[in-house]
Amino acid sequence: LKSMAEANIVTEAVSEAKPVIPQAPFQEIDRLGADALLEDLRKVNESMPDRKLPVPHLLRAMADERQTFYKDGEVNPWLISFQESHAGH
Repeated sequence: LKSMAEANIVTEAVSEAKPVIPQAPFQEIDRLGADALLEDLRKVNESMPDRKLPVPHLLRAMADERQTFYKDGEVNPWLISFQESHAGH
């Protein structure tokens, strides 16, 4: 950076940036719904009782709260709240 003004612009841009998460596969999860994915996982676990896959906590919470990864084309604010409330767990 050539000047302090440029440094301030970069700092502002970074601090004002909205959270970004990769759209694929999260848009596909939103399209299918968390409940459908949990049902698929249940079926997989039934078919391999000795090697059950764990249920992702976030996916369970999304299904329970009827949430998605995106709202109106942006990262769902619920995700940020969920992440903050479960930090360190």
